[in-house]
Amino acid sequence: MKMKLKYIHWIFLYVLILQTKDSLQIKSIARNTLSYQSSRYQFFDASRANDDIIGSNAATCSHTLNDQNAWWATDLAAIYNIQEVYLLNRNSFDFRLANFKILVKYFIHQTSIGSLCFYETGTVKKPNSTNIDQYQKYECPQNTTGSFIIVEFQAKQYLTICDIIVVGEFVKESKIIHLNSKINNIFAGNVAKSEMEKLFDMNIATFIKTRLLPSHPKNPFIRLDFTDEIVCHGLVLATKLAGY
Repeated sequence: MKMKLKYIHWIFLYVLILQTKDSLQIKSIARNTLSYQSSRYQFFDASRANDDIIGSNAATCSHTLNDQNAWWATDLAAIYNIQEVYLLNRNSFDFRLANFKILVKYFIHQTSIGSLCFYETGTVKKPNSTNIDQYQKYECPQNTTGSFIIVEFQAKQYLTICDIIVVGEFVKESKIIHLNSKINNIFAGNVAKSEMEKLFDMNIATFIKTRLLPSHPKNPFIRLDFTDEIVCHGLVLATKLAGY
């Protein structure tokens, strides 16, 4: 009788360990990195796809508008050899994460195609929890290298991502840097100097207005003066809703 109890005890312990291991989240190199998307539906900004709040309901996901070739992207801030990408779909309207490419590039709008990690022609599975087995896993080919991860629709549709996990090996620092520390002066039409920091606070909810008075003939503008000469590959401007 003692022998039977001993075996029951160890079988229970073994199963418990397996369940605990299965529920662990994989460490993502894209967690809380700066992210962008082609447009924004209401207040569902790009950061909801890779922040610390993980869920499969609409409030925890990023949403674009009904764009042609809608996209979502994140800047890893360094060059990585990307091995795996995991995507968590929404638990409703799951067709909004279907027929897309996962691209790895060196610039967010690199003119060449970059490296193709995976072309998903179907729909990412509908989750019933946020356990790792509810994510769709994509394995990238060898030498899929870059610093931007881009999910790009191949049709006109809303794009929704509830969570993304990116696994990769560090290769080297990126030559692309955020230029906050190199900006000497900022000028914008009809904007108080104290408001300028809202342009670079990494918070899409804050904004400035450059609209001039009707009596002013000049167009609204933003001017950046840098401390050093730079090579500019692109400028990303996030605008507020229509009417602003």
